[in-house]
Amino acid sequence: MKPRRNVLRRRTASATGFRGLGFTLLEMLVALAILGIVASLALPAWSAYTTEARQSAALMRLNAISLALEQYHLQFRTYATDLRTLRAPERDPDFRYTLEAAHRDAYRVEARSLDDDAMTQVIRLDSLGRVSHQVRGETVWRSGPP
Repeated sequence: MKPRRNVLRRRTASATGFRGLGFTLLEMLVALAILGIVASLALPAWSAYTTEARQSAALMRLNAISLALEQYHLQFRTYATDLRTLRAPERDPDFRYTLEAAHRDAYRVEARSLDDDAMTQVIRLDSLGRVSHQVRGETVWRSGPP
C-alpha cells in the first residue's frame, strides 16, 4: 500500500519570495472594493430604518402622553396644562415633547426632533386622535378623523 500524500500540506517560502503564504495585493483590493459596494448599498437602507424606528418611538411616546392626559381629564374634568403634571418626560435622545393648546376641552402634544439639521421633524397628536408628521415644514402624512 502506497503512503498517502499530504494534500493539505502547507506551502513554504521559496527562494524568490513568499509565494502562497497569503493574499496578493490585488486580492485585497478586490475584497475592499466589494466591501465598499456592499456598504454603500446598505447604508441608506439602515439610515431609513433607524429614522423610521425613531419616528415610531416618538409616536408611541405621544400616544402614552395622550393616554395620561385622558386619564387626568377623567379624574379632574380638565386637561393638564404641562407635562410635569403628568410626570411625563419632556425629552428623549431624539425628540423634545411639548403640550400645546391645553385647555378644558382639547389638547395637542408635539414631538420635535432635536436634530439641528435641515431634516427637522414634527409629529403632532391632538385630542381627537389626529396625527400629523411634518418634515421641514411640509406635511408628510396625516391620519385620524378630519
